[in-house]
Amino acid sequence: MKSVAILLVTERSVHPNLLPVIQRLAPVEMWCISHSEQQSPKECHWSPTVEAAIHLINAEVLLFLNGDDSYSLRELSLFLNSICYGQCDITCNRLKSATSLDVWASVYYEWTSLPFLPISPYLDFPVACTRELAQTVADRIIDNPLSVFRQVVALNYRIHHYHHVSYEKPFIPAFYSAFGSMLTYEEKRKLTHLLAFLQERLYKKGKRGGYSDGGRLLQVHEQGAYSVREGIYKKGESYYGDQKLSVIIPVKNEQGTIQQVIREVKKLCPYEIIVVVNGSTDQTYSLAAKEEVTVVKYEHALGHDVGRSIGIKYATGDILLFVDGDFLVLAQDLFPFVKAVESGVDMALNDLKLSSNVSHPVTSIKQIFNLFINHKHLGISSLTAVPHAMNRRILKYCREEDFMVPPLAQAIAAKNGFHIEAVHSVDINPLNRIRPGENQVADGLARTGELIIGDYIEAFHHLLTEGWDQSSTHFYRKRYF
Repeated sequence: MKSVAILLVTERSVHPNLLPVIQRLAPVEMWCISHSEQQSPKECHWSPTVEAAIHLINAEVLLFLNGDDSYSLRELSLFLNSICYGQCDITCNRLKSATSLDVWASVYYEWTSLPFLPISPYLDFPVACTRELAQTVADRIIDNPLSVFRQVVALNYRIHHYHHVSYEKPFIPAFYSAFGSMLTYEEKRKLTHLLAFLQERLYKKGKRGGYSDGGRLLQVHEQGAYSVREGIYKKGESYYGDQKLSVIIPVKNEQGTIQQVIREVKKLCPYEIIVVVNGSTDQTYSLAAKEEVTVVKYEHALGHDVGRSIGIKYATGDILLFVDGDFLVLAQDLFPFVKAVESGVDMALNDLKLSSNVSHPVTSIKQIFNLFINHKHLGISSLTAVPHAMNRRILKYCREEDFMVPPLAQAIAAKNGFHIEAVHSVDINPLNRIRPGENQVADGLARTGELIIGDYIEAFHHLLTEGWDQSSTHFYRKRYF
C-alpha cells in the first residue's frame, strides 16, 4: 500500500471536525495551503501555494481536500483504496448530483473532443493522484483544473471515478449571496475555469475555436449579383405610437410557405416588410414580389444569418422584427416581441424553455454564455433563435455585419448596457424544417450545431479580447496567486 500525504486547501480556517478524521487515515504528511501561516493548524506544514507544497512532499499519493469542509472517514478510506493499491493514477469524486454539472461538463467535452465521462472535469475536491502526476501539473492542479483534466486524459493516465464522497460545507454567507439573476459562488468558480481553458483554445485555434462558420459569404457585396425590388407596401397606421415597424424575412427555396408568412406579418401593420431571397432555385422570389413587399435578391446562398444582416441594411423602421420564411408563426405570437420593444426593451428574445437535455453542447453553451454576460435570467434564450425583435438604437454600437454571428451581436448589446429580455415563448422545434446533414445526423453534432457553437466561441473571443467587465461573473481565489 502506498504512502499518503494530505493537502488541505482552505479559504479561511480548517474545519474543526476535519483534522481528527484525516489523522485516522494515518498520512505520512499533512499540509495546509492557506493565505497565511497563522491559518495553518500546528499539526500541518504550511505553504502559500499548492505548487510549492507538491514539490516538497515525499509521499507516493497526494489527497487534496477542501479544508473548509468536513468528510466521512469511511468514504475517504474507500476513495483512496484504488490509488493506494496501484489500480489508477488519479481518482475523482463521483458526484451523485452530476446533473447540475452536466451543463458545464458537456461544453468542455465538446471543445476537447474527449469522450464524455460520468464525472465532472473540474477535479472538485476530493481528488487523489500519484506524486508523479501531481508534479507534472503542479502549477495548474487547482487554478486551471480543466487544463489538467485534459492533460490527464491525453497522457493516458488511469482515472477512477467509482466512489462518492459527501462532505459538509460550512455556511459562508458570501457563497450564498446570489439572488435572482446574480451568479452563485459555484457558477462563478466553474465559469472562471471554463473561460481560462477557452482562452487557451482560442490562442491555439483562432477566434472560432476551430469551428467552421458554415461557408458564410461575409463580404456579400463582393460575392455575385444582387438586386433590390422596392415594394409599394407601406402601412400608414401603426399600433406602436410614433415608432415604425420593419419586418425582416430571410428565405431560400421557401415557395411553399413564403406567402403565408408575409400575409401573417402584415396583420401586425408593419411600415415595411423586407424579404431577403438568397440562392433560391424555385419560385420564392416571384411569390414574394407578388405581395408588394421589398425583395432583396442574391443569386448565391449567403449562409446562415447573413440574410438578416442584409435586411437590417435596408430597414428604415424604429423596431426591427426578425422571422424566418420556412415556417409560420401566428401574428398573436409575434406581437409580444414588437410591443416589448415599443415599451422599452432593446432586444426582445424568444423565451426558450430549458429542455431536459441540458447536457447537449449547444444548449449548454447558450446557458453559459448568458451567465458570462451577466444575463442569467435569459436561461438559454438567444439571438440565434427567431422570432426576435430589437430597437434600432442598438445599431449605433452593433454593425450590420455583426448580426451575421447572432451571439456576437448579443454580446455587443450586453456589453453596451442594452436591455435584453426573453419576452414570449414560441416553440420553434416542431416548426423548423428538417434538413438532413444540416440539423440531423446519426452521430456527433450536426453542421448547424457546430456552426452555433463556433458563433458562441467567436462571441466569447470578442468579449475576452475587446474588453469586458468580468468582475460580476468571474471568481478568483486568493490562494491562486
